Amino acid sequence: MNRYLTDFEPRECLGQGGFGVVFKAFNRVDECMYAVKRIAILDSRVMREVKALAKLDHPGIVRSSNKSDNFNMADTHCRNHKKRKTSKHRHNRNKNIVSKLYLYIQMQLCQQESLQTWLSTSAFDLHLTLDIFHQMVSAISYVHDLGLMHRDLKPSNIFFAMDGSVKIGDFGLVTFVEGTYGDDDVSGDESGGAVGRAHTRQHTNEVGTRLYMSPEQTTGGGYDNKVDIYALGVIFYEMCQRFGTQMERVRALQAARDLNFHDLFVQQHPTEFDFVRPLLSHTATERPDARKILQHPLLAEFEGATLASHRLHSQSRLRIPSMSSSSSNSSSTPPNNLPTP
Repeated sequence: MNRYLTDFEPRECLGQGGFGVVFKAFNRVDECMYAVKRIAILDSRVMREVKALAKLDHPGIVRSSNKSDNFNMADTHCRNHKKRKTSKHRHNRNKNIVSKLYLYIQMQLCQQESLQTWLSTSAFDLHLTLDIFHQMVSAISYVHDLGLMHRDLKPSNIFFAMDGSVKIGDFGLVTFVEGTYGDDDVSGDESGGAVGRAHTRQHTNEVGTRLYMSPEQTTGGGYDNKVDIYALGVIFYEMCQRFGTQMERVRALQAARDLNFHDLFVQQHPTEFDFVRPLLSHTATERPDARKILQHPLLAEFEGATLASHRLHSQSRLRIPSMSSSSSNSSSTPPNNLPTP
């Protein structure tokens, strides 16, 4: 039997979309809470994320067990819903049974509030913005050092751990920058080896979320990990703003994509303006790499900071939910409104 079904009790559905469902689940073995992602194995994106998660080990990335037995697969079967009236179809009814293969990935449980929701509920704080952004860039620098690119960076994929530290998640579109591997393969040299390479290769176009997509992703040409730098630029500009409506936000970010920045931002934050402008360059080679960004004077004070200091600083400003709220729901009976595991 699948280990998810025996070791975990689903407590809450944290989210679901076209590629799967994420549960908050209680582990009966170690008595801790985890996020468990259930994915129907339909295409290469699934295995791409699994391979990437097994490879990544960084404090700024949502942690997943590197043990292969934590990537559990279980077969479930369902009958074709169409009625068959002929005797031929009745005799062949076993052929109408469809096998569904699900993958369960055990991951670190983060706060339900992502950077996206935090931006919509928190007042602008420049020091905290720089702290959060530094943690994001540090994680992406690690990803790039492995020769990978995320390709879907956006505020809704940036999470906060229970201690307030920043975690990048959703690696479903991750792929190698260049080399001999196919677009859907994230296996290969464990050391990565893509640091400092300027080569681009042909990748699937228009993957990711368009508002944060680099120009080269939308035009059909080759691209490399500088697409993540562009997305970081859009996110940073968004972090420095507060919008009254979603329409205002979309218009402001679309304008920034064309290098048209709000006058107040330019006037009140000239240093931040000079910092973000090259990240949004339409020429990929003009964008700094992640390591270079970390060396910028704006982020220099955070470089080398211990994780403990990040936690202390973040906890003083972020609303950290009480863990007692999780333990209070310790009944062995899961809620009735959860999708079937």
